[in-house]
Amino acid sequence: MDSIKDLHQQLVEKKGKITQSMDLHKSFATTPPTPWHLLPTEILSRIFEHCPPEHHYLSPSTEDAPMLLTSICRRWREITVSMSSLWCRLCVEVDHQDWQRKASGYDLWLQRSRGRPLSLVLTYRFYDTIELLNLLQPYKSQISYLRIISDHDPNTAEPLLHDLPALQVLVIRWGAFRFYYSYERDLDKTALARTISGLSTLRSLRVTGGWFRLSSSSPGAVWAHLTGVEIDRCQLNEFLHLLQLAPNLTWLAITLHIQEDVTQRPLEPFTHASLQSLFIQSFTSTIDASYSPLPVLFRALTLPSLCALKVLQSSADWPHDAFKAFLEQSKCPLEYLENKVGAITEEQRAEYVALSPSLKSNLVVLF
Repeated sequence: MDSIKDLHQQLVEKKGKITQSMDLHKSFATTPPTPWHLLPTEILSRIFEHCPPEHHYLSPSTEDAPMLLTSICRRWREITVSMSSLWCRLCVEVDHQDWQRKASGYDLWLQRSRGRPLSLVLTYRFYDTIELLNLLQPYKSQISYLRIISDHDPNTAEPLLHDLPALQVLVIRWGAFRFYYSYERDLDKTALARTISGLSTLRSLRVTGGWFRLSSSSPGAVWAHLTGVEIDRCQLNEFLHLLQLAPNLTWLAITLHIQEDVTQRPLEPFTHASLQSLFIQSFTSTIDASYSPLPVLFRALTLPSLCALKVLQSSADWPHDAFKAFLEQSKCPLEYLENKVGAITEEQRAEYVALSPSLKSNLVVLF
């Protein structure tokens, strides 16, 4: 009899545990949604703003935000699509593989920007600018940042640069074009500069990978408003011309290609009051590789606002006397000097620091 009572008690205890487990599962099924789903739309929107990568290269990939956010649930999709700030950056790559489908996706992306300023990266090969023009036409008034990457004739970018009333930053990078096309020397190398001269709202310009020749005939008002410029493959006279055209420049990176002896021709003295950061690279294609534009440049230029200077040259020695004269005439608050030209002795370093005390701990010599 006792054994039967014990067995009954065990069955009662097991029943109790089963009932408790069933009640627990029922409670899971009837609990409200998780806190994540309870977040207000305003909070989710703030979170979504930080999901896309920071750089300018956004593509319509379902593995990255914002496209990834549209695939989670209906509510997330509605919030993401309604946030125009998530659709203001886009990388457009033109190719001939299913272009119509891709163009429709790009167009839908740009529609979701709802008139906000756009930051675009355009990559194309050969003569694909017609497709780009057709795609971008409804949105040209929104483009504030534009980066063009191509390995073909630099002048093919020219049609893309018309009617851009909001453009502030322009970056143009040519790939291996000059290595593949021997007729580069026959190009009109001022055509691109003439078109850029019409971009009255432009504030920053970078052109690398190919020749960029300033047009002296019609400089345009744009140069007077520029605050930053980077130009590759430029002549010495064009560099000086740019300084004259752009009095409001605060930073400038220039690559000089010297094709003649400029050391025997003193330059007219010139003062640029606004320039704060200057990076000069110099390469020579003359028979005498010792030709250097640095001595004549340093003696001619006065840059009273210069804070940072970086110099890289393929040949010749560091022009100590000319640079010392530059510091004396500029009286600039130079804080950083990076020299990749030649050795600077301790005595020379001391002379520079005496003329510009703020340079004491930031003089870097790499050669």
